[in-house]
Amino acid sequence: MFKEKERDFVKRDDKSIENMEKVLKVIKSFLIQKENVGSFAEFILNNVVFIYVATDTREDAFRLFTILNNRGVPLTNADILKAVNIGEIEKAEGERKAEEYAQKWEEIQASMGEEFDHLLEFIRTILVKDKQRKNLADEFEEKIYSSGLLKKGKETIGLIEKYYQIYCKIIDFSAGERVIEDEIENNEYKNLITVTKTGFPKKLKVWIPALLYFYYKFGNEKLFDFLKKLELKVSSDWILKAGAKIYTNIYRILRQIERANIPDEVVNSHEIFEIDLEELKRVLLKDVYGKSFCLYVLLKYEYLIRENTQYIGDYSILSVEHILPQNPPANSMWRRWFTDQEIEEYRHKLGNLVLLNRRKNASLSNLDFEEKKLKYFAADKQSPFTGINWIMQKKEWRKENIEERTKAIVSKIIGVDKNTRESNLGLF
Repeated sequence: MFKEKERDFVKRDDKSIENMEKVLKVIKSFLIQKENVGSFAEFILNNVVFIYVATDTREDAFRLFTILNNRGVPLTNADILKAVNIGEIEKAEGERKAEEYAQKWEEIQASMGEEFDHLLEFIRTILVKDKQRKNLADEFEEKIYSSGLLKKGKETIGLIEKYYQIYCKIIDFSAGERVIEDEIENNEYKNLITVTKTGFPKKLKVWIPALLYFYYKFGNEKLFDFLKKLELKVSSDWILKAGAKIYTNIYRILRQIERANIPDEVVNSHEIFEIDLEELKRVLLKDVYGKSFCLYVLLKYEYLIRENTQYIGDYSILSVEHILPQNPPANSMWRRWFTDQEIEEYRHKLGNLVLLNRRKNASLSNLDFEEKKLKYFAADKQSPFTGINWIMQKKEWRKENIEERTKAIVSKIIGVDKNTRESNLGLF
């Protein structure tokens, strides 16, 4: 057992682990001689001093621990919240019950890994429905516990367990055996979740608490309708650079969910899902290559044009490729089809971009159209993307083709919900 652990330590490039390895080796070499065990125990009893340190606030406790432990791993907000809630259970019901709930906490945390901290943040957002201004532990203490929104101890851990189960059911479909019941079977729903998780940047995880809260209150009823409205609203705010309004709008959605008695009162609320479609169209018709939302828009378009009968859990490798190259060779067919000015105008448009399920190959990027189709696009045989099929049918690739495809993509993106987007008609 020690040898296995010892090998693990050697593999890890971590100073703390390296130091622990050295200590273990010294202890092993010392305690392997039985006569040293008694003297070692005597040394510990006579020379080790335990010091109790208390602070007035949790903020001071966090700061003190960080200072005292600055060569090791500092306490996280999750560590502090766990101590607070398990301590509350121990005071009320004793050590055995505290251990039971501590095990629940640890199992969820181990299962989610880094996402566990995000789950705590999502729960805070759902309960407070406002911007986080302090560290998570203080937010729970001052805005949740002190306000009576939630009680410390069993109630807090019960809510974490509930939202963990919801997260596994409607967002993390790799949960497998973690999901006890009511797993989402709609592959169209699942694929939209995959697109959103893949295409959105990490800072836009704010959509997740809204989806969690909707399911918490209404279950599966109108869940997919809500997801489509939510995803379109958040992505539009992002593309239109709404900044802090993205979060403000999510808080409005959360408050609407809280007020609603039935899911339709949320899903059919025009006010909370309002989008400037004309401005969105204007931005998407411009150059998009290199923009933070470029990959997402192409993913969303692929999602909208396929049947979605199969679940796509993730995309192993994604790359965005130009059809008309960025800098076509002087002697290429591209130079006969496009002027220098037209290359500059059309190369970074949505209609000239396509997703590949593999890494870009610079040596093939500048090939003439027919060669590029055969050696580059057609070679992507394992691709889940269908948008390339339309391109493969073309014998030439002119500015008219780019204009046509750009309009088709933008029309799909902004006209996703045809039942409530009658105003989209005539946008082109």
